Amino acid sequence: MVPQAPLLLPKLCIFITIRTPLDKPFKSMTVRILKDNEVFHEQPIDPAAFAVDDTPPPELGDDPKSHIQIFATTVVFSPFPIDRSFILRVRMITDGEELRGPGLLIRVHPGS
Repeated sequence: MVPQAPLLLPKLCIFITIRTPLDKPFKSMTVRILKDNEVFHEQPIDPAAFAVDDTPPPELGDDPKSHIQIFATTVVFSPFPIDRSFILRVRMITDGEELRGPGLLIRVHPGS
């Protein structure tokens, strides 16, 4: 909860991690940040950033649970304006599929 609006945070960082089996690598990826249900930020990711050799290292053996690709990225807003209460939502669009992360509720104190 923030004490009042409008408020300008000096910085807000969002850390995003997603994973996929090595035999189903990502071919395209876009980060989408929603403020409630409106697109606040959208950023396509360069395919070279998540390109992977789909041959698992021999030390992983045959356990398919260990044959995964993990992609991590950071989105930084500096400054980050808060003008009202809202939910910040993270979406990753991968190969046409929308992957949803948890939301962050930002609430303005009702007395402001």
